[in-house]
Amino acid sequence: MKKHLLFAIFALTCASIFAQPTTHSVMPAIGTVYSLNSVSGAIVHAAGGNGQTWNFNPLANSVTLTYSIIPLSATSATDQATFPAANYFRLKSVGSMTVGLDFLHIQSDRLIELGEKGSGGNYNMKPVPYTTYTFAMNVGSTHVSTYTTPVGTTTRTVKCDGTGTLTTPFGTFNNALRLKTYNIGDLDTLFSYYDTQPTMRLQLHYVRKGDNSITNKFVYDYNYSPTLVNEMIQGDHTLSVFPNPTSGVFNIQGIEVNSHDRIFVYNSLMQKCYELELTTTQISLEDLPPGIYFIELRSKNGIKTQKVLKQ
Repeated sequence: MKKHLLFAIFALTCASIFAQPTTHSVMPAIGTVYSLNSVSGAIVHAAGGNGQTWNFNPLANSVTLTYSIIPLSATSATDQATFPAANYFRLKSVGSMTVGLDFLHIQSDRLIELGEKGSGGNYNMKPVPYTTYTFAMNVGSTHVSTYTTPVGTTTRTVKCDGTGTLTTPFGTFNNALRLKTYNIGDLDTLFSYYDTQPTMRLQLHYVRKGDNSITNKFVYDYNYSPTLVNEMIQGDHTLSVFPNPTSGVFNIQGIEVNSHDRIFVYNSLMQKCYELELTTTQISLEDLPPGIYFIELRSKNGIKTQKVLKQ
C-alpha cells in the first residue's frame, strides 16, 4: 500500500515538473493598463526548446505606448458596426492622446485580430483576419493561416518553439513560452515571449532579420500606473469624474440628475457591483475594495463610460 502511495506521489511530482505551459484564451482583464517600452542595448537571440532560461535585462527607454483593455460600452456604435465580431478591445495611447483601438476576437480555439481604428478615426480592416495564435500550443505546435489586408493576401506561420523561465527588466516569469511568427517569402521573423500564468501576457518581442540582426525590440510592463487615470477612453463617450483616483467618493460633472438616467458600476472583470438611479452627482465606492472600476451612465443620449481608480 505504501509503495503504491509513494509511486502515486512520485508520478504527480514528475507530472508537475514536466508539465509545459501552453497558449490559452485567458487574456488580461478589462481595466488592465500596461506599457510598451522600446529597448536600448543589444539583444542576443536565445535558443528554443523546452526548459530554457531566457534572461533579457536590457535597459528600457521611456514608455513608447500605453495599452488599456476597455469594455464594449467604451466603443462607439460605428466601431461596433464595423467590427461586429469583436469581443476584446485594446485602446492605444501616448500620454493623454488616443492613437488607436485594436479589435480582436477570442474564439473557442484561437485569438484573431480583426483590424484597428487609427487616431484620425479611419478603420484598417482585415477582410480575412489573421490568427495571433491558437490555444493549447506547446513546443513543436504550428499553425498556418492565410489572411487578407487591403495590400493583399499573405500566408503566415506561427510556431511554438520554446518554453522556460523569462526575465525582463520588469520581472521573472516561470511559465513562459515563445512563439515564432513569419510570413511566406519574408526573411524577417518575429519572436514573441509570453507569460502564460495566470493570463496570456506578451512580455517581450523582437524581429530577427535575415542577416540575424535584431530590430524592433520592445518589452512590456504590466505594473505600469499612468499619471492620468481618467484618460479619454473614447472621445465624447467618456464621463467627467473627480477626484480620480478617489478614496471612495467622487463627483460626476455635466449630468442631469433626477432624469431617470441610471448609473452602473463594474469591477475590472466587468462584474456588476451595483446600479442606481441618478439622483445626485456624487457616487460612493466606499463599500468596495480598492481597484479599478468602470462607471457607466445610461441615458436617452446613449452610453458613457469612465474608469475610476479607488485607492
